Amino acid sequence: MTKAINNYQNEDGYLKVAQQALNEYNSLNSQLSDLIKQRDSLDDQINSLQMQINTLEDQ
Repeated sequence: MTKAINNYQNEDGYLKVAQQALNEYNSLNSQLSDLIKQRDSLDDQINSLQMQINTLEDQ
């Protein structure tokens, strides 16, 4: 009985650690997604500015 309880406690501990790792992974993945969106937005701004520069140079 004690062995069964110990096994359950160990398994519960592993599950908690696995859940924490999964939560951290999901959080980091979300942050990465946000950073990619920011990068894409900055790329769009750079392209827009470059087009404005080109237009001004052509005048």
